[in-house]
Amino acid sequence: QNDVPATLAWIRRGELLAEDIDCAKWNRETFSANLRELKVLSKIEDPKKFLPILQRECARHGVAVVVTRCVPGCAASGATLMLAEDKALLLLSARFLSDDQFWFSFFHEAGHLVLHGNGPHIEHDCPSSSKEEAEANQFAENIILEPENRAALMVASVTRFSIARFARKCNVSAGVIVGQLQHCGRISTKVFNKFKTRYSSSSF
Repeated sequence: QNDVPATLAWIRRGELLAEDIDCAKWNRETFSANLRELKVLSKIEDPKKFLPILQRECARHGVAVVVTRCVPGCAASGATLMLAEDKALLLLSARFLSDDQFWFSFFHEAGHLVLHGNGPHIEHDCPSSSKEEAEANQFAENIILEPENRAALMVASVTRFSIARFARKCNVSAGVIVGQLQHCGRISTKVFNKFKTRYSSSSF
């Protein structure tokens, strides 16, 4: 369960770490336009290699990306807020330590920044049916799959070959595709997990 003081402490740590990230001025339009170019980073298995690139590219559009593990009592997966009028924070906990969860969380939080103005958003462990959460989910799916690929993925037979093919088409890791198939209920959460990249907690 989420303890409010613990969650606030996690966010405060994210704010402090973001102070060391130099950013250009926050630009919603260019940040949104650049997100599809970042999908290819999901193919890099080592966070120590892809995270500096992700941070640098997002900083060009005024977004400080920080990944820091949750403190005890906090079960948040991500959060967004404005650190200043011209600097945004996109905070991730990488709490599930898998590539599908990490990248969906990143694009979900990016969706909040693009779609929902400057208000803070915190993703908790419990599912939310709010309109904004549904919109951020759809935004992430559209970035990861592209609408035309998503339609095909929903009707195609699911094999290790089709997963690899869709991953190439979408320019993402196969693990991210497996996560999407599991999220929409097309396959069980118990199958094809060997495609996922598992991260070490020491990587963040």
